[in-house]
Amino acid sequence: MPDAIALAETLRREIRRTDGALRFADFLAERPGIDDETLAELIEADGRARLAMGAAATLNDYLRDIPDLPDRPDALDAAIDVALRARAGASKAPPEVVAALIREHPDLEPEIRDAAAINNAFWSTRTMRDRVVRHERREVPCDFGAAMPDGRLRYELRRSLGAGAFGEVFLALDRQLSDAQSEALVAIKVLATRDRSLAARRRLVEEAIKARRIDHPNIVRVLDRGVSDRDEDYLVHEFVEGGALAERFDPRREPVDPHVAARIVRDIARGMQTVHNASLIHCDLKPGNILLTKDGDPKVGDFGVAIRSGESPDEFADDDRSPGNAAPKPAAHPLGNLAFMSPEQHRMEDGALTAQSDIYALGGILYWLLTGALPNGESPDEVARTHDPALGRREAPSPRALRPAVDRDLDALCRRALAPDPADRYTAAAMLADDLDAWLRREPIRWTRPTPLRVGSLWLRRQPVLAAIIAGAMIAVTVGAAVAWRSAALARQREVEARIAEVKLEEEVHWRTQTALVTRAMSAQMRRALRSGLMTEMFPALWVFEWMFGPQLLDMPEHIEEIWQTREVGVRQMIADYTALGGEDSLNVLLWRTGLAHWLNLEGRHQEAEPLIADLQRRWGAILQPGDPWLGALDAMAAVAAVNRLTDAGAGDSVEARYLERQLLAWADISERVVDGAHTRYLIFRSLARLYGPGVLDRPEAAQRMLEAAAELGVSDATSQRAPG
Repeated sequence: MPDAIALAETLRREIRRTDGALRFADFLAERPGIDDETLAELIEADGRARLAMGAAATLNDYLRDIPDLPDRPDALDAAIDVALRARAGASKAPPEVVAALIREHPDLEPEIRDAAAINNAFWSTRTMRDRVVRHERREVPCDFGAAMPDGRLRYELRRSLGAGAFGEVFLALDRQLSDAQSEALVAIKVLATRDRSLAARRRLVEEAIKARRIDHPNIVRVLDRGVSDRDEDYLVHEFVEGGALAERFDPRREPVDPHVAARIVRDIARGMQTVHNASLIHCDLKPGNILLTKDGDPKVGDFGVAIRSGESPDEFADDDRSPGNAAPKPAAHPLGNLAFMSPEQHRMEDGALTAQSDIYALGGILYWLLTGALPNGESPDEVARTHDPALGRREAPSPRALRPAVDRDLDALCRRALAPDPADRYTAAAMLADDLDAWLRREPIRWTRPTPLRVGSLWLRRQPVLAAIIAGAMIAVTVGAAVAWRSAALARQREVEARIAEVKLEEEVHWRTQTALVTRAMSAQMRRALRSGLMTEMFPALWVFEWMFGPQLLDMPEHIEEIWQTREVGVRQMIADYTALGGEDSLNVLLWRTGLAHWLNLEGRHQEAEPLIADLQRRWGAILQPGDPWLGALDAMAAVAAVNRLTDAGAGDSVEARYLERQLLAWADISERVVDGAHTRYLIFRSLARLYGPGVLDRPEAAQRMLEAAAELGVSDATSQRAPG
């Protein structure tokens, strides 16, 4: 909590100012009512400050200054840890030091052993490396941990969940908490012993001490810690079985819904506020350290490089700091992940590791979820350029620049969290969480200075029902005022419309009469041309005639039937004549046979059309290049014939019909880009209309696409009428 951080810093300054003369009890006396967690912070600050000055802090001192210390578990744990470090003169408390402290305070033996397990979580680099050489790779499943009263070890390691620089994590069964009906699964981090500086070891000791005090649904809980029968230190965490955020989402391939991204980062920020309240800075927030439950709730884990607020990496870089050797060695590399690291953390500036550094990483996670891009760049060199103090980035990256669909307010929240200057960022993770929560509730973000129009639009989205009621009331008032005027206008309009209808009817009767006369004349002329062998000369006139009178012909079936029959006889005769002249594969024969197949499809004679189209596909395929649009049109005609055949047979819901349906929709798209493709599209959508029939609404996407395109061509639902060519 901010008060605890401020108090701890005040205590450190007073100890340095008085050269260690300040009594801890006097400091507490001026500040009554301090809670257990804050008291633990003060004890740790007191012990560190005195240890750095070469002074010794004992458990007796703290028990004397704090009479109720045995009843305050967090503070007692901190006091024991400080006492062990002071006695050992180093970070590691050897068994004899632990035993000596237990002899002095036998009533506190369980608490001392508990704290010692964490205190000794890591040893010197050389010792650890030697132990790794002697240990063989662990075979799982195997028993692990401390012995229970029945002699069995408490845990059964099931399988490895992953390994890293700070250890290996196993899925394990907790026998003590399991029963016949349910298994209690946990995650156990067996701390690694290879290639580890004291800085890393001490940070993970701090992780266990601090993380177990944090109780929040979005933070992975520390449940237990101890030393195994192979002399290995381990930490026990709750098992989160949903996997890491980086495994659940791949925003490079599939963009994450902005609302999902905002909810995840909001919950992470809520958890991180609790971490910051405990005076801990995570330093390594990234998608790989965020675990998701089965329900998708995020939990922050891996506090392996976390440090205390107000401390620098240099304070954790020494190898064996003791009262006589208090000077730290400088840290060689920045803590954390380069891709999500703040500029000041990357540059290892004094006081860089603060809550604002974690907030930058939260903004980076939101940026990654929204865009799939890493906020600092894709390589170490690019990160170095981004964070260069002289030439680096001066403005936060905008998610909208890569994904324009991101809302402007959400973009502003992300950019504020990613501001290069810590002073421009949120001052607390809770503030980021509150803004994300407001955005999810469609509330205006005040610091973005929303316009009245923006505020109004957000209100409409928050209260659609109320907005509809208000709008309805306003419309009702407006309509009521206009009813009288509208009634009079409608009366006048009805008179005009009646007269227009009379004129249209007269024109329609006249047009139908003329159409009937011209149609009879055309039919007679076609019969004469057919008898005289002059059908070729008649086709241009027939096409012009159908173009002019096509819609009217639908109401005169006796004439249209005769024209269709005459056309077919004429085309077949021409095919025979051209075949005699040039053979079946001549261009004229193929063209007229293709036209005949098209007309057979239009006339609904699909069983006749199918074999003809199949033969044409073979013959045209022999002379055209693969991918030629003409071959595509033939494929579409074949699919039309097959779909209509299946529809007539009542097999419209078959697998073949649905496959052909997708083919036809694809060819409809292609025909839009092909010259003279309208005829093919007409056939396609008329066939789909028959296939869909009354159940068209069961497939809304395909149906909507079909209906819109069909409307452009004048095709009605489930039509079975012929249309002139």
